[in-house]
Amino acid sequence: MLDEMDASCPDALICINAALANGYFEFPGVGTVHAHKDFKIIAAGNTIGTGATEQYNGRTKIDAATLDRFVPISVDYDARVENKLAAGNVDLVEFVRDLRRAAAKTGVSLVAGYRCISKSAALLGAFTDKQIVDSCICGFVDTDERRILYGALNNKDNRFARCLAA
Repeated sequence: MLDEMDASCPDALICINAALANGYFEFPGVGTVHAHKDFKIIAAGNTIGTGATEQYNGRTKIDAATLDRFVPISVDYDARVENKLAAGNVDLVEFVRDLRRAAAKTGVSLVAGYRCISKSAALLGAFTDKQIVDSCICGFVDTDERRILYGALNNKDNRFARCLAA
């Protein structure tokens, strides 16, 4: 599993290219190691390999020879995982999903993923809903963008949405 491949050093990926194409790799002090017949490699990243985006501006453009060795599959957030991370807090999950939709609709840059839900759920009861929205969910979103997001929400009656309006 090559996690965060779009943050990798391009020279390292070139070495991996040869191993994928040839089915073996030369390791210093070990020698040639051939891939197992069932060997598969999965690469994951926050971008599609074409370089930095507004949200993931530290990402590297991946060489076309490397990209050609993989089949791109888009994986969205899994509702079961989100519900589990939220520890049963339906309002939290519904707000984060609605916020994502609002961000996509308005073009506001926002990352509201699994870590956002997990951190928020961990703070429930110890912090107010507003503190959670202000820190875990919208901590890097300025006041004007928060207003824009609030205006684009489908459910403004959600307890977390009301905190965004405040």
